[in-house]
Amino acid sequence: TPPPTPPPTPPPAADTVVVAEAGDTLCSIAVASGFRNCAPLRALPENAEFLTRPLRPGDRVHVPTRTEGVEPGETEAIHTFERPGLPMALIRFVHGSQTLPVADDRRLSELNVSNYVTNRAGNDGEGNTAFVGPAHRTFDRDAHEDEDTFKVEVHDLRTRKAELDVVVEALKPTYNAAGNLNGHEDFPGTTANPATERGRRSLSIKAGKMASSTRFRTGYLRVVVDEIDDQVAPHQPQTLLTTDMVDAAAAAATAGNAVEAAALRKVEILDQDVRATYVLDGCPAAAPQTQCSVTDVVPINRGQTVDLAVRVLRSVATGVVETVIGGPGDDGIVKLADIRRRVEMFCRRVWAQAHVKYRIVRLETVDLPSEMITVGDINPNRSSGANLAGTGPGQIGFTTNVQRFGRAPDSTHVIAPFNVPANNTPEETANLIVTRVNALPGIRARVSVNPAEVFNTTVNPDGTTTDRQSADVLFSDLVSGGRITITNLTGVASQDAAQIAEVSSLTLDLSIRNGNDDYHVGHPNERNLYKILDTGDRVIDLFVLRSFVARPNLLGFTVPECKEMNPNRRLISGMMNTIVMRQDSADGTNNQPFALPHEIGHVLLDDSLHADSGRQLMFPSLINATDVNDPKRLIGRDPPAENWDHDLQNPNGSVGSQRVRMNAVNRVRTTSAPLLR
Repeated sequence: TPPPTPPPTPPPAADTVVVAEAGDTLCSIAVASGFRNCAPLRALPENAEFLTRPLRPGDRVHVPTRTEGVEPGETEAIHTFERPGLPMALIRFVHGSQTLPVADDRRLSELNVSNYVTNRAGNDGEGNTAFVGPAHRTFDRDAHEDEDTFKVEVHDLRTRKAELDVVVEALKPTYNAAGNLNGHEDFPGTTANPATERGRRSLSIKAGKMASSTRFRTGYLRVVVDEIDDQVAPHQPQTLLTTDMVDAAAAAATAGNAVEAAALRKVEILDQDVRATYVLDGCPAAAPQTQCSVTDVVPINRGQTVDLAVRVLRSVATGVVETVIGGPGDDGIVKLADIRRRVEMFCRRVWAQAHVKYRIVRLETVDLPSEMITVGDINPNRSSGANLAGTGPGQIGFTTNVQRFGRAPDSTHVIAPFNVPANNTPEETANLIVTRVNALPGIRARVSVNPAEVFNTTVNPDGTTTDRQSADVLFSDLVSGGRITITNLTGVASQDAAQIAEVSSLTLDLSIRNGNDDYHVGHPNERNLYKILDTGDRVIDLFVLRSFVARPNLLGFTVPECKEMNPNRRLISGMMNTIVMRQDSADGTNNQPFALPHEIGHVLLDDSLHADSGRQLMFPSLINATDVNDPKRLIGRDPPAENWDHDLQNPNGSVGSQRVRMNAVNRVRTTSAPLLR
């Protein structure tokens, strides 16, 4: 009998295709499919493209069919078989806790720039004790007090090592044509080379085994925004640099690459992500850079945006409103690129710790605005009806001179002297001026009434009170937006004895008033500048001039809203949320880098006073950036003791100060909500 015909050999089973999800590696897919590691998957030519890069969601990974086998063994004996563990390894960001088991700590969904002095810790918000080093991986009370510290945890079921290598790095944001964040990519270079952009924005650190568990943690880490904080000894590496790219943009512009420069300038600190990577111990790939790894990616708190309208004043009027950096009209007291750099570098860096970023909605070089006439400044009395000598009624007359810079003919108009009736308020007299100006061709005037200074209050016979308020007359040219100057104003001797009109002689050297009784009213120079060039109360108006009259040491001056004052003691619309910077605190150098962020702080904190600590941004004395203890912090927690002088409205209407405990970050979120978007 012939032997039976053997059955035909079945064709090899087709590979299984697995669609990768976020966090998958060749090793994790292999283990989930029953293999010990990724070697069988790496051997398939269909997976060749995955051997030199991490898997991305949607990648189609081929998994070979497992072959069945027989393991012989005697009966009446114990045989041990090992099944690959699932999951093979995980990585996550944590803050840690004092009481929870390690496995129960929550994963951080975002990171924040630290508000602390980088090498300090403790419960006062800026550091009264030393920050523990990278080898301290368990709970530390002082480091834990900084809620912005974080650790990286690796959960590896297989490794027998006591320490694992972890890389933490910042990821570069990308933007669409509209300037909106649309993704992230690696910074140029490698993590191993600190001379590259990617290298200086990454840190390599050890994660140590947590007791007898299969979890490993790094020491406490911090996100920082400048090289000074990133290089603080002796505890490197514990800081991750997430700074701007403004200097790189300048280098690109110098090299003639305007497109690249514009892209680099856009890079926001708060738009960056942070990635932690662990290369799996035991992955069979030959080269470390091709081995399977697990990652976790979290965003830095995206924060909210504040709008700035920036105007640089020029010394000689030209009629040009220059909006092009380096354009022919970019001839102001500083260059447009210089003040923009200060915003995009120093303001970004300092205010990232309070989750604030900036958008420049206007960037212009402009002339000084048209002059104005103020009626009853300081002494806003009702008119007496007589001149100083009592020989007749007081009068007001003047000449308007309109300079149109060739866009239309210049013009001169004479307002003949007119009598000021008795018992007029400053507003009523200002309206008499407006009526006469508006009868002239091509120019217009309007009245702006100021709040009363603190003690300009009249007690009426019936016991009620009336605030005595000065009034300003603001001029504009309807023909071409020209500049109007006022000459030949009637002399004081011929004006009303009780109610004087004056011209605001605004120059690049600004006169200010910041006394407790008149700060909310301001000097006529301030009102002339702020009111005519106002952009709106939900935008911070920023002006750059040469200096401050009689205040040679003043770097900048700010008038916030003063919303906590009595309604008649607040800044009026058109005046509030305005900053003036001195020329050398807004130029292209790195001098006084915290001056502009400090002045912005007066607006966002709605407080004209200061912090106690010389490490805080709102300390009254600023210095150049040289040290980790420089005044650039914004306390982000409730302090244990009084730490701030704060504005106070006294019962008599005057303005004083009080001692408070200020959590600066929380105050920005609450008091400046209308400015944040």
